[in-house]
Amino acid sequence: PPTVLHVKLDGAQSTSYESVEELPGISNYFIGKDRSKWISRIPHYSKIQAKYVYPGVDMVYYGNQRKVEYDFVVQPGADPNSIHLIYSGHKNSSLNGQGDLEMETEQGKVVFRSPTIYQEINGQKYKVEGGYKSEPGGGLHFEIKDYDKTKSLVIDPVLDYSTYLGSPTGSGIESGNGIAVDGAGDAYVTGFTTSN
Repeated sequence: PPTVLHVKLDGAQSTSYESVEELPGISNYFIGKDRSKWISRIPHYSKIQAKYVYPGVDMVYYGNQRKVEYDFVVQPGADPNSIHLIYSGHKNSSLNGQGDLEMETEQGKVVFRSPTIYQEINGQKYKVEGGYKSEPGGGLHFEIKDYDKTKSLVIDPVLDYSTYLGSPTGSGIESGNGIAVDGAGDAYVTGFTTSN
């Protein structure tokens, strides 16, 4: 059976969404003969920002090499400890010696690398020490070392793509027969799938 992992932002507030960083180009959807249902001049954006999921904490979704990722952006003076994550759909989880979150599922292990945490000051990124911290009952939060609380803080949880393969809907059978990486760092997977 397929494995679906869910993450819940425990205690999160309802939010509003904002488009960020408009991209060149537009999309038009002229589907069917009914002109009243046509939609035109739809702008494209590189990021979507969910405002105040926790007090003073935004979530920013963006594309990164054909994957959707997200960051938590902690505004100056806000508390990064307000972020609480609860995962479900796995058998058990643990933090390894590198601070990575490893989840055992019916289909194998999925790894969330230790988060990249940084502050951008005067156009330069400065790494901040920190990582995942387990909570009683199976939740997680981020434990952050010293940082400049007068500046924004970015927490970037990273899913290791090489630890999962398959249909996001679980609608088929997947088989990876080979994998290779070229000089540019692009990965190539060969195999087959019965999913759509």
